[in-house]
Amino acid sequence: MNLLVRRLERVEGDLLSERHARVDDLALLVDLITSGWKSVDERLATFEQSLQNGESALVYRIEERRTG
Repeated sequence: MNLLVRRLERVEGDLLSERHARVDDLALLVDLITSGWKSVDERLATFEQSLQNGESALVYRIEERRTG
């Protein structure tokens, strides 16, 4: 019986370790996604600001580039 109890405690410890590892993995994934969206948001804000300031990019039509 003591052997069975020790084995169950070891299994419980292993499961708890795995659970903590998965939570850590999930936290890292959330941080990566959050930082990615912050970067997108900053780039969009910069783009919107340049549009409001009247700055624009030079646009060429593909047909004009081929003939020119």
